[in-house]
Amino acid sequence: MCEAMKQYCLQAGCDVKEPFPGILVVFGFAAKVLDGKTDSLIQDLDARLPKVGRDDIIQPGQLQWVLGQNDNLKYRGNALPRRKVWIQDGPVANDILVYSYTGWNNGVALATSDWNEDAQLKAICDEYNVFLVSCGETRVNQGIVTGYDNKEANIGMHYDKKGSLVSNSGIGVIKMGHPRRFCIRERVLPSEEIKLLKAKKRSIPEEATLESMKKELKKRQENMPMIFDEKVPAGTLIYMTMDANCLTQHGVPEEDEEVGLSGSIVFRTVKDKRSVEVVKRKAARLEAGRASKRMRE
Repeated sequence: MCEAMKQYCLQAGCDVKEPFPGILVVFGFAAKVLDGKTDSLIQDLDARLPKVGRDDIIQPGQLQWVLGQNDNLKYRGNALPRRKVWIQDGPVANDILVYSYTGWNNGVALATSDWNEDAQLKAICDEYNVFLVSCGETRVNQGIVTGYDNKEANIGMHYDKKGSLVSNSGIGVIKMGHPRRFCIRERVLPSEEIKLLKAKKRSIPEEATLESMKKELKKRQENMPMIFDEKVPAGTLIYMTMDANCLTQHGVPEEDEEVGLSGSIVFRTVKDKRSVEVVKRKAARLEAGRASKRMRE
């Protein structure tokens, strides 16, 4: 897995680790392969892009930061401890490429912009795709920039949901800004019994059994040791095949000491294309529901 990519990066002068089959951690990637094009990206985007906060409205199709306090980025009513920018390869006037993850909603999809309309992002995205093609990997067409503003900012251990992604594609994370820990551990997979109970119409005893099994699964997962846990400097690439992604979890934990602005740009190959008009209608219904709830409270 990823052998051609590994050899390419080694020949470019990068230091490469493979903590799990199908996962490469490539130190010095941005400097050696992308000619340093991501060196100042997180700082530049922080300085020049508008920030959509708690009471602000997402501007459809525009390049913008959506802050964790915004209703469209909250998860179960709670602000996320990070902020995001969405980009795609191609115009957003008619269709939006959607990577659907836990907590995603149609409102935030409208924050997607065309990376070809921004010279700095286009140069990075195009060169990354040249690299992928040179290694025999699938081109990417969608990206999410994540910003971590302080030591409390984080993303918990998770794996990328594959439903909206091309099956034979990979996931690439290019780290930017201040060094932060990046962690990887093996995933404890649900048993066939759990899958069966979740899939079928359950009676009350089966519901209780399922909840007990899910708690045990969660406990086992939390006790899994890390197979990679290092402070990763800017310019590092973490690349995962789809299979490796589904067999592991990765995350960026809180730091013990204060850190400066940090983040990453994550590239994916998305197959889920949605009409802008449909997304706008669903986003409007979502916002109407929120407004109604606020009036009742």
